Amino acid sequence: MTDAHQDIAGVVERGPGHCADNDAWAYFCERLCTLARKDLAGGDMTDFALANHVFMADRMDLDLIGAQTAAKERIRWLSVQLAIALSYISRLEAENKRLVQGNTGAP
Repeated sequence: MTDAHQDIAGVVERGPGHCADNDAWAYFCERLCTLARKDLAGGDMTDFALANHVFMADRMDLDLIGAQTAAKERIRWLSVQLAIALSYISRLEAENKRLVQGNTGAP
């Protein structure tokens, strides 16, 4: 696991009603950050194609349940990936600031 994935449960905000406790939340986030997009349900579809699949699914067909589940998992996965990226950017900015201050002697 990379540094970006460490303590990801602390980076991704736990919404109301998600998981029974912090340990379950940590497991959930850890699982999502180790999956590749292709490993998700509907992983062969682009985000646009998946959204269109949900929109076009027959409301009386069980295919809608599969499409909605794939979309739910994709949104969760994208949220975790975004949190990882933002955390990484934040750490890079802090390191850059530290290096710049060290080179200029600024407080």
